[in-house]
Amino acid sequence: ELQCNKVRENQVSIECDTTCKEMKRKASEIKEAEAKAAYEEEKRRQQAELEAFENRLKGRRKKNRKRDEVAVELSPWQKHKYYLLSV
Repeated sequence: ELQCNKVRENQVSIECDTTCKEMKRKASEIKEAEAKAAYEEEKRRQQAELEAFENRLKGRRKKNRKRDEVAVELSPWQKHKYYLLSV
């Protein structure tokens, strides 16, 4: 225990004991864990944003629909009109 006025005037220096060191270590571990959790959350958020962006770029895949081609049958007049007109 120290007198308050001496501590305020910096006449006395307080040294850290084992309890103090243990509390500092725990505090630094907690800060590191919070920083790591924030980093991981940011990484997950960026990954989700990247996947959403890639999905928007892909767009919808178009189905390859085969169009039925209708063969038009020509009449005998249409087939042979050039031959008949030339004769």
